[in-house]
Amino acid sequence: MSQVILSCWDGKVSKGTEESITAPAERDQKAFPETLGDGRPLRAFMGWGGFILWDESVNIVDMAREYVTSAQKESCGQCIPCRMGTRVMQDILERICAGKGTEDDLDLLEQLARQVKDLSMCDIGQTTPVPILDSITHCKEQYLQVIREKKAVPKGQYRYRMTAPCTDACPSHLDVPGYVEKIRLGQFEDALRIIRDDCSLPGTVGRVCVRPCEFSCRRGLLDEPIAIRHLKRFVADTELDYGREPTFPELSIKKDKVAIVGAGPAGLACAYYLGLRGYPATIFESLDEPGGMAAVGIPDYRLPREVLRREADFVEKLGGNIKYKVHVGRDVSLGDIEAQGYRAVFLASGAQGSSKMRCEGEDEGYKGFMHGVTFLREIAEGKTPLKGRKVVVIGGGNVAIDCVRRRR
Repeated sequence: MSQVILSCWDGKVSKGTEESITAPAERDQKAFPETLGDGRPLRAFMGWGGFILWDESVNIVDMAREYVTSAQKESCGQCIPCRMGTRVMQDILERICAGKGTEDDLDLLEQLARQVKDLSMCDIGQTTPVPILDSITHCKEQYLQVIREKKAVPKGQYRYRMTAPCTDACPSHLDVPGYVEKIRLGQFEDALRIIRDDCSLPGTVGRVCVRPCEFSCRRGLLDEPIAIRHLKRFVADTELDYGREPTFPELSIKKDKVAIVGAGPAGLACAYYLGLRGYPATIFESLDEPGGMAAVGIPDYRLPREVLRREADFVEKLGGNIKYKVHVGRDVSLGDIEAQGYRAVFLASGAQGSSKMRCEGEDEGYKGFMHGVTFLREIAEGKTPLKGRKVVVIGGGNVAIDCVRRRR
């Protein structure tokens, strides 16, 4: 479920300001960062649970206006209370901040905020009014002062974003609520377009992702999480089943080219998004097919090769080029790559090693002992890595089960 958060920050980089006011009631402010990532101190925060002021100079009325304006942009428009209610709330706050508001406007704002909160269908509409109502409750005098002085309120510096627990849990921060909603409406192409904004391999990731988003899904508080990963796979497979191809924008090819070491998921994603920006990329891959360990470390029954290869083909349709059976460091050096005119090199050699058990004798090279990742790779290459009628597999995760199923 999506929600909007807004922060007010100081334009200067400094140590930060002391906490001065907490509203509403008492909250654990240590749960909030005191600065942005670049060191600029946060002066105030407004979100679905209320608001916090660290600096008394922040004009809460102006911040409320900016917050509602930001939330109104994110309204999907499917229910009238949120679509129209947040718009009217925005108009009221704009009028007050312009020095043209009345005390009746403040009463109307409070009444309307309660109606939007109670009648909206989704979390954006249900949570957006909460900090507005809290600000009226705890800072009403500031509203009245602005109204009575009839002076325009200067705009502060704010940053906002829409978030959701599932989106925050996703390593790529996919707009999960956005594409799930498009699927609900039957708009599969739009859903896939949203996914590809931050995930270039939806068919692949939709099969093998460990889905941290589902463990954070708010629906799990009621019954079961939404099958977010499977929905990603569903729209990717639907495109494939109907023989459709994604449409890419026509871009002018830039003269600067980029080299990428490794055609695994990271390398393919890098080339994909570079291609969308017009930069030609060349991938140097030691294997004879794309995908890296996703291709040779994950069995076909979990990740069919044709799915991975199809998504890798999109890189070449965007102007990229994959050179197979080229081992960087042995067949070609980084110096050779630089000499060929590449302006940048992205290292995506992957994580092909295995986790250690930290047991005595593990590294002694005993015959018949090997790591699961190595075993799976040799099986994928058509080899018979182990001989014998019995095999002991230590572990019970995905790799262990894959080894058991792939034993020859």
